[in-house]
Amino acid sequence: MYLLSKLVWVLIKPFNVFLLALITGAALSAWARAGLRRVGQWLVGLALAVFVVLNLVPLGSWAVVKLEMRFPPPQSLPDRIDGIIVLGGVFQASLTQVHGTISLNAAADRLWAGLELARRYPLAKFVFTGGNGLPLTDVPGEAELARRAYREVGLEGPRMIFETTSRNTRENAAFSRKLVQPQETENWLLVTSAAHMPRAVGSFRAVDWQVIPYPVDYTTGGTTDPIVDFSGIRQFGRLGQALREGAGLAYYYYRGWTEELFPAPKNRSTP
Repeated sequence: MYLLSKLVWVLIKPFNVFLLALITGAALSAWARAGLRRVGQWLVGLALAVFVVLNLVPLGSWAVVKLEMRFPPPQSLPDRIDGIIVLGGVFQASLTQVHGTISLNAAADRLWAGLELARRYPLAKFVFTGGNGLPLTDVPGEAELARRAYREVGLEGPRMIFETTSRNTRENAAFSRKLVQPQETENWLLVTSAAHMPRAVGSFRAVDWQVIPYPVDYTTGGTTDPIVDFSGIRQFGRLGQALREGAGLAYYYYRGWTEELFPAPKNRSTP
């Protein structure tokens, strides 16, 4: 099922669908018989219309803003923080393996936020959770790379815990809980990308672990992009990001891995 989910995402990624429609339409328009030629022309026209719309209307940004603002940063934190959880998904493992130096991706804010919090709360346990998320590849897992990165800046010792086998957010929550066995009275911070926080919080709540969301890695400023900013490629990326999280939330809710379709902070009502 894990491999299937990766394959399905490649097939339905908005920019990939756009390219497939454009290429297929162009091929049919050039070489097919009359009936299929009309289908090809329709596909090309539809693909170009979608691209124009995304240049004029920031649909991707609207969707990502909704995700990123669901769990705002905490205005204050408890006096006592017992633990910090950082979700993986920050390394480019294949590049790290090839070149021997740690390579990070666009979600690197998670790693640095964890570093800052670990130094701010020197008595708190620290959990970095994530295994090898690349199917059929033999590359270092996220937690192994995180262990190396944090060791290089002096963060090591018994409080540093690395969960090395999880492949998705549900497993992040379930495997980390089993590893550290948190108590109900403890205060744990959860660090992940703001757009990913709803699914992450829902996953931790589902394993009976009430965490304090600490969102990072914002890609919007809390408002949408201006109309007619001619950023169709960027909007494809943001639309893909929102679609991936939306599909993940729906699937997790269907499987019972979250208790809410769109988790929200406990201290306010869900819109």
